[in-house]
Amino acid sequence: MTPLSRAGTLAGLTVLGLLAGVTPALAGAEVEVTVTGVVRDDSGQGWPLWADVAVTGEDGRPLATTTSDPWTGRYRVTVPADEAATVRATARYAGYRETTAPVTGRVSDVAVPVDTDTCVALGYRHVSAGLLESFDGVPAEWTVTDAIGAGQGWRFDDPDGHGNRTGGTGGFAIVDSAYYGYINRQDTALVSPPVDLTDVPDPSIGFASDFPMFDYGPGRSGIGEVDLSLDDGATWRNVWRVDDNAPGPERVVVPVPDAAGEPDVRVRFRYSEGDLTAGRWWQVDDVFVGDRSCDPLPGGLVAGVVSDRNTGTPLTGATVRGGDTATTTVDDGFYWTFSPATGGRSFTASSLLYRTGTEPVRVAPNQVNRLDFALAAGRIEAAVDEATTDVALGGRGNTRLRLANTGTAPATVTVVERPGEFTLQDISSPVRTASAAGAEPRLVHGDFTPGRLDPGTSSPAPAATRAGTEWVPQGDLPIPVVDNAAAAHDGIVYSLGGRSGIRQAIQDVYAYDAGVWTRLADLPHGREKPAAGFVDGRLYVVGGWGTGIPTDLVEQLDIYDPATGTWSAGAPMPDPVAGAGTAVLDGALYVIGGCPADADCGTTAVHRYDAASNTWDRVADYPEPVAWSSCGGLEAAVYCAGGIGNDTSSRAGYAYDPGLDRWTPRADLPIDLWGAATTVANGRLLVSGGVTDGRATITNQGFAYDPAADTWSALPNANSSVYRGAGACGFLKFGGRQGGGSPTPFVELLPGHTACGPDRDADWLAVSPRSVTLAPGERVTLTVRFDARRADQPGEFAADLLVRTDTPYRTSEVPAAMTVAAPRGWGLLTGAVTGLTCAGVTSPVRGATVTLTDRTGSRALGTGPDGEFARWLPARRYSLIASADGYLPAVAESRVRRGQETTVDLTLDRLDCA
Repeated sequence: MTPLSRAGTLAGLTVLGLLAGVTPALAGAEVEVTVTGVVRDDSGQGWPLWADVAVTGEDGRPLATTTSDPWTGRYRVTVPADEAATVRATARYAGYRETTAPVTGRVSDVAVPVDTDTCVALGYRHVSAGLLESFDGVPAEWTVTDAIGAGQGWRFDDPDGHGNRTGGTGGFAIVDSAYYGYINRQDTALVSPPVDLTDVPDPSIGFASDFPMFDYGPGRSGIGEVDLSLDDGATWRNVWRVDDNAPGPERVVVPVPDAAGEPDVRVRFRYSEGDLTAGRWWQVDDVFVGDRSCDPLPGGLVAGVVSDRNTGTPLTGATVRGGDTATTTVDDGFYWTFSPATGGRSFTASSLLYRTGTEPVRVAPNQVNRLDFALAAGRIEAAVDEATTDVALGGRGNTRLRLANTGTAPATVTVVERPGEFTLQDISSPVRTASAAGAEPRLVHGDFTPGRLDPGTSSPAPAATRAGTEWVPQGDLPIPVVDNAAAAHDGIVYSLGGRSGIRQAIQDVYAYDAGVWTRLADLPHGREKPAAGFVDGRLYVVGGWGTGIPTDLVEQLDIYDPATGTWSAGAPMPDPVAGAGTAVLDGALYVIGGCPADADCGTTAVHRYDAASNTWDRVADYPEPVAWSSCGGLEAAVYCAGGIGNDTSSRAGYAYDPGLDRWTPRADLPIDLWGAATTVANGRLLVSGGVTDGRATITNQGFAYDPAADTWSALPNANSSVYRGAGACGFLKFGGRQGGGSPTPFVELLPGHTACGPDRDADWLAVSPRSVTLAPGERVTLTVRFDARRADQPGEFAADLLVRTDTPYRTSEVPAAMTVAAPRGWGLLTGAVTGLTCAGVTSPVRGATVTLTDRTGSRALGTGPDGEFARWLPARRYSLIASADGYLPAVAESRVRRGQETTVDLTLDRLDCA
């Protein structure tokens, strides 16, 4: 239930309460009673609080739970009679302490205090007669000393991206010994400005701290010391020290009574390492010298619900501005913020793809002031369920697609196509479809790490299984390689970087064109498993492990121009990773998850590089920590599946909508899988190989994801089982590692996967105009054009029209179909080609060629998985010649009759049996 609906339920309630321990009357004794009360702030503001409320019995047994109203603080629950009950209130606003209160005389109001240590509750701040410092930026008047002179001192920019681990918020001070490297030493002090404690009778030094150490035992880590000076830094004495494992969040308060009444007090935080010690880091935040209290500020709380004006649905993720900070709505669209200014004010709410809304409110002090927003958005609806027409072979036809904006803001509509299947016109039997086959399943068992690989040895790789009938071996890479990246453009496939034997983070770049590998200009920076992709004709490569220490990552962005064969530099990646999922969509390169420098493989961070502006931004986090996932851009969304994070492998699939900046669950992979070769082709996300069963098994299985159906289907099994290789348009897969052996140069192709962009056009279908903007209430009629001149066979051509909009609603899909009838005087020729073994057994011949010859010339047909062929032809006599590698040709004569199906089967003899 949202706060909005709760408010309606609780409106007009009075405080009733529960009479604890009172014996019910003998007649009509109550079995249950209602307990109500009010939850309020108890630290000076006094306003009602939105809180989770739990009632427990005398023995701690839970009796009931509910939530207080955000604007009145009232709650009501029903509990068994004759209970000595206690109410526990947990404020949903940050910065309050969980509080309990007894149920007294049918009333239990709960007064909840703020957490004075953090003092992050809205409407409060720390004050002191001495000094306060939160390190949100470089602190004024503080000084940093470096006794060694190596430039390795206190910093305020978190150079290695640890985040605040002290229990504080925002910025902090850090000496990051791990960042500087274990072979280096630090001796650095952070010294406060002079502090006047003349009016402070009972002073202390307080701070939040994080001091983790390596597992070397006491005395082997760095040393953290807090020193006090009463003479403006002329002399110092130590008041606190740490040299053991003391990870945060930890709050330290050190009384310094001798500083009472002193006018020139300084404090310093010194971190040092000896010759035999090596620390990790020391973080310090929220320092006070003297005294500190958490005091209420003048102003009032503003709270409300942000909803969709079209549907009334609460909007999660909307942002409200106008108070002391911008606030983001929680799951039910509820927001709250503090306004230091009272009286007439205005606040603004915004959400992706909605019109920004501004509303006035009169802010009363020490109150919760309600202000709701209903944000406008366009909303496009199609007036037809499908667009279809019947067209003669070689002809054209039109139909109409009617769209209306039923929303409350303008909307821009763009219609694109998703090609579907072609079904040949039938007379008596359905057209048979291909099935997934390929090599036998091959599983290689072991323990395979997602982290950076050791150089390895030159031990032989496991023998490959027999070749399948689907994946076709191609010419090997010039070098064996693992952890390479891949990209494709204009029919050329690129292999980038990786590891080859004992060569780490190589700079090698190879291009595969017309069956030949050619070496190109080296990468400016060697990399292992970077992210790579083509955007607007140029190749972008970023991240990956570098040539330094095992956790070294490459932040530089290298850009390759195929037209000139040269590299240039782009904006560095803010937080580089290796082994990330990669996708290209709408002019941007996405880097999803990966292996960061200071943690195990797996992160939720998703970075996006906009090629046009040469800028990076951080988008919505991935729903789970992940590295080595399979990702691709398809039809206005990024799709990812599988991967491994924090040593847990995954089957999970997700889709990212750039307009909504949101990930949503999609169909899971049939198996957990990471380190697979991946590409996008024919409107599907394709994966092959990789590791399954956690870290235990390398597989040669493959799968294809269809976003339209939200389903996975099996691909043919590959000929070799490898992981941490690369995949590209084709479906071409190359490189990788087999078990614990050396990298491989193997290349194989699964033919028929050449339509590799995120959008595909159906050449027989077009919409005019393709894009249009509609005002609220406006309607438009688009013309859908069907062109059977693109067809050489009768049957049904299927597609979907994707009605994309700049609105927060899902893309509409309108099925489209063109039915093309066979001309009068044509008939259907069908048949099958089989091969005869030396033992006299026949089996279908896939990929055989059937050449048809009549008085007008010749044409060639191919056979499918079952050796079948089918084609509509003008009624007349034809000669047929069937041929296939390893077989003798077979010849037949047949007459195709008008409006009838004619079947001709041909059997081929093997050459080695002749």
